[in-house]
Amino acid sequence: MARSHGDPKPYTIDTVFELDDVVEHSKFGTGYVSELIDNDKVKIMFQCGEKMLRCGLRNVA
Repeated sequence: MARSHGDPKPYTIDTVFELDDVVEHSKFGTGYVSELIDNDKVKIMFQCGEKMLRCGLRNVA
């Protein structure tokens, strides 16, 4: 399922994520960022399905 290399980023509401980042969530397990939504939301694909979650505010130019 992982799309990028390296250790997964632990999910917190304050973490800034980028497309294809690998994420470790306490409830949903390991997934990857499949879509960036607004400046403070991401869709993450987990084994149980895709979830839209809040995240840290991204700088968008």
